Formats: sequence, C-alpha cells, structure tokens
Amino acid sequence: MFKLGKTGKETVLHTFNSRGGRDRLSPKGLIQDAAGSLYGSTLGTADLCGTRGGCGTIFKMDVHHTLTTLFRFTIGRPGEFPLLGLFRDAAGRLYGATAAGGSSNNGTVFEFTP
Repeated sequence: MFKLGKTGKETVLHTFNSRGGRDRLSPKGLIQDAAGSLYGSTLGTADLCGTRGGCGTIFKMDVHHTLTTLFRFTIGRPGEFPLLGLFRDAAGRLYGATAAGGSSNNGTVFEFTP
C-alpha cells in the first residue's frame, strides 16, 4: 500500500508478503470508514491455504498506517480467496465474495462486522 503526496512523491505504507503466513498477497480495492481507516482483502495463495489461514484475509489500516489482519480465510466456510475487494453498508458491516469454498466449493458471499 502506498500514498501519493501533493508533490507526487510516493510513500510505501505497507508491503504485502505471503512468506511465513503473515498477510498474504494481492490486496483488493480499499474502502474507507468515517474515522479514516482503510479496509481491504487479500487473495491468499493456494500453497498456503488451509488451517493456517492462507486462503486470504480481511485487513484494516488505521490513520497511523498500522495494518491489522481482522480475519483469515481457511478452507471451507466462509469461503476461500476473496475477490474484488469489500463493500460496506450504512451500519459498517463489510461484504464480499470468494472464488472457492462453501458447501459446493463454488464460492460464497460473506458478511463481516469489524
């Protein structure tokens, strides 16, 4: 994740890394809450998918640029490999979809309350 300053200077805020099972890779679109925190999801990797939570994540970056993993997807429910990023309703709940998992392993639609 990065930000661009008024002069066009790029500042890296966080580098995603799938090694060691930390926060996965391929972050998807960001949404912002009223406090200025950013929420997003990462895709995960097939080789790490399993009970270690390598099937993707939901994360939050606060206004101080601290990244926190809020949820780790594992095999099965509520799904694996979140797609397209997240959507937020007026109550602050987050929604998304996964490419796999669920009862037929064809993906799921999920709701998450931060």
